[in-house]
Amino acid sequence: MIAERAYRIETPRLCIRCWNPADAPDLRRALDESAEHLRPWMPWMKNELFSLDETVNRLRRIREHFDLGQDFAYGIFDPGGHRCSAARACTRA
Repeated sequence: MIAERAYRIETPRLCIRCWNPADAPDLRRALDESAEHLRPWMPWMKNELFSLDETVNRLRRIREHFDLGQDFAYGIFDPGGHRCSAARACTRA
């Protein structure tokens, strides 16, 4: 059974939406810019050395899991849904 999910939620201040492989350059930039700040708090960032191609592939898998209702990883973007400012994942129990 596929869980109900929202692909996109928009407010006047932000857009929360599922990731797409096309988001890879923006996600890669955000991770690269924030790496030193994130490493102490997020264990998965300790070895975050993925290339852009690997980031595209990672987002393909994330989107596949989202479409199948297995995991729900969202990006938090500007109101137009273009520039990423944060990320959040929700895993089914």
